[in-house]
Amino acid sequence: MAILIFSLSAQSGDPRSWLEIKKEAENQLINEDRAEAIFLIKKFLQQKNGKVQNQQAIEFLKNITQLFFTENTHKTYFLGKSLFVSEPERAKEKFLLAKTKEPLNEKISLDLARLFMSQGDCKSAGKEALFSYEQNPYSEAASLILLQANHCLGNWETFDEQLKKIIKDGRISKEDSLILEILKLKNDYTREEAASKIEKLYTKDSEFPLAIYWKQKSSQMPSKSKKQLVEKYLSVCQNEKAKVLERYENYPGLCNYISEMESVLQ
Repeated sequence: MAILIFSLSAQSGDPRSWLEIKKEAENQLINEDRAEAIFLIKKFLQQKNGKVQNQQAIEFLKNITQLFFTENTHKTYFLGKSLFVSEPERAKEKFLLAKTKEPLNEKISLDLARLFMSQGDCKSAGKEALFSYEQNPYSEAASLILLQANHCLGNWETFDEQLKKIIKDGRISKEDSLILEILKLKNDYTREEAASKIEKLYTKDSEFPLAIYWKQKSSQMPSKSKKQLVEKYLSVCQNEKAKVLERYENYPGLCNYISEMESVLQ
C-alpha cells in the first residue's frame, strides 16, 4: 500500500518530488557540475508535472544556466560586455576566454552569439544560440537569436519549424510575436500583408531600428518621406548604437543595414 501511494504521488507531480530534484541539482552545482544539474531539471520537465512545478523548474533552469561559478569568470565576461560596441574584437576575446572557464554558462554563449550577429556572422551566431538552446530549450533569448540566425542564413525550413515551436510554447511577448511574423515574410516586405504588420510595429515603437528599416523598405511613400526614414535609421544606429543594442538585446543584428541605408542617400 505504501509503495502504491508513493507511485501515485510521484505520477501526480507531488511537490516533494520537485524539491528532491531541486536539492539534488543544487548539490551538483556546489560541486560545479552544471551539466548534471541541467540534465536533472530537463529530465524532470519531460515528465507529467503540475503547471506550478514546471514553472518553478523552468525558472530554476534559467538561474543555473546563467550562474557564474567564479568571480574571475564574471569579471572577464563583464569586461567583454563593456567592450561590446567600442571594441568588438576585444569583447569577443573576453567572451571566448570566459567560455573556456565556464562553457555551459548561457550568459556568455548568448552574448557571444549577439556579438557575432551584430557583426553579420550569422553562422557563428546560430552555432552559439543553438548551443544555448540545447542546454535550455525554454530560453526565450536563445530561441529568438537562433531564429534570426536561421533567417539571416536563409535556412527557411529550420526557421519555420523553430518559429512554430516558440509560438506554441507561448513564452514570447506580443511585440516579439509581431516581429517574428514579419521575419516570416522572408525579406519580401512589399507584400500587402507586410505593410499592415510593419505599420503596426512602427506605431508601437517608432525608435526600433528594424521597424524603421522595414517601413522604408515596404512603403510606397514619396522619396522625401523615405529619405527621412533612412536618416532616422542612421541617426539611431550611428549615434545611439550602444543604447539601442542594450534596449533590444535579443535583436543584435538590427543595426546591420547601415551601409545599405547610406547607399540610399547617395
